[in-house]
Amino acid sequence: MSSAVPDSDLKTRHRAMWASGDYPSMVETFLLPLGPRLVDACGIEAGMKVLDVAAGTGNASIPAAERGAAVTASDLTPELLDAGRQRAEADGLELEWVTADAESLPFEDASFDVVMSSIGAMFAPHHQDVADELVRVCRPGGTVGMLNWTPEGMIGALFRTMGPFAPPPPPGAQPPPLWGGEQHLRELFGDRVDWRTLERDNLEITAFDRPRDYGEHFKARYGPTIAARANAAKDGREGELDDALDQFCDEWNRGSDDDARFEAEYLVAVATDLLLGRKRCGAEPQRLVGQQPAAVASPREAAITLQLLESSRHGRAACANEPCDRLVSQLHRHDDSAGRDLSPAVGELREQHQQPRLESRGASDRARKRERMRAAHRARDECAGQHRPACRGLREARAEQREARLLQHVPADEVGHQRVVGRLDPRMDDVARTEQLRARHLPDHHLAAHQARHDQGPDAPIGR
Repeated sequence: MSSAVPDSDLKTRHRAMWASGDYPSMVETFLLPLGPRLVDACGIEAGMKVLDVAAGTGNASIPAAERGAAVTASDLTPELLDAGRQRAEADGLELEWVTADAESLPFEDASFDVVMSSIGAMFAPHHQDVADELVRVCRPGGTVGMLNWTPEGMIGALFRTMGPFAPPPPPGAQPPPLWGGEQHLRELFGDRVDWRTLERDNLEITAFDRPRDYGEHFKARYGPTIAARANAAKDGREGELDDALDQFCDEWNRGSDDDARFEAEYLVAVATDLLLGRKRCGAEPQRLVGQQPAAVASPREAAITLQLLESSRHGRAACANEPCDRLVSQLHRHDDSAGRDLSPAVGELREQHQQPRLESRGASDRARKRERMRAAHRARDECAGQHRPACRGLREARAEQREARLLQHVPADEVGHQRVVGRLDPRMDDVARTEQLRARHLPDHHLAAHQARHDQGPDAPIGR
């Protein structure tokens, strides 16, 4: 007899497992920082249309709604959604709460600007189905973001500890912590997304005084731990599980016996959706450019997708300005009916679309530089006004500089005269200097130039 579990029965058991215990209290105790962390990584802003898959109590949905996004929170377990709805109403926030299976989402293709999941979708048994659905409901150029426990971290070790005592997994199911591995994500999503963030971090847990209180918290509130303990009790092995959990807590405690501290590693993964078509009911999706493995649907779709990619980080609709119009018109001149690869053309047009931004950035840099120079000049003038006594010495120094420049015009055959003249005393007035120059036998034409310089005033320019 086959051991396969019908899909409806599997979902029923899965829903009941997460409804057992008190997962909302676990969120309130130490999981709250994870939701805002994912929202920040996805760059969610006001006006975006956001889907939180396996949202649970809305740990990521509610922070996204606080930023002004239009948020839909979906989860397989209605009890968790009810807890999240109550929390949102208490904060005065409006969200849409939808009971949905992460492996078969009840939403249209390309419906959301951001599709995210914080330690939620990773617990669905069939990983590839979940990845396909996340990509399908995200618009071209939109954002797919996940926060998952890593297999090497503490939660990954917890599932390895509970594994021998848990019910056997259904056929085709994969361990949840695999979602926290970069390579596993690349295999699931393939070339349908472009990963822009793959970053590991730790959640610090300091809510428990003694290390083993952490294990007791899981046994009383966490659905997977409750299910594993119930299955172990069938064979009288619950004591073994309790001992294994105690040992696990002692091993992962980074604090003291009276002040426990744990670190749970997670992976933040954020990507841009690159698909034009959508995989649904066995249909093969189409890529942004090129013929491998599917051809570009049309030049117009490629142009629109490029515009969406340019604006996806800010969640704004594609702009209808002149660079985007030029992008569309030039793409239309490339005929892809013969299976021509549009990748070079798309790359060239992307550079053209970004060039006005670069030029604008350069103009801004030049304007800032000019402003800094003006500020420096103003500061210099203010300083001169505050220190007028020093200006007298400055004028004297300038007069001396003019005399020196005047003396440099002595012809080569009269260099002896230049040596005889030497340095003039800057404290002398102009009449005394003239007499000194005459006494030192300065040539008449230089003396005349000096007299003309005196007649023009102290600030007249010096030249040949």
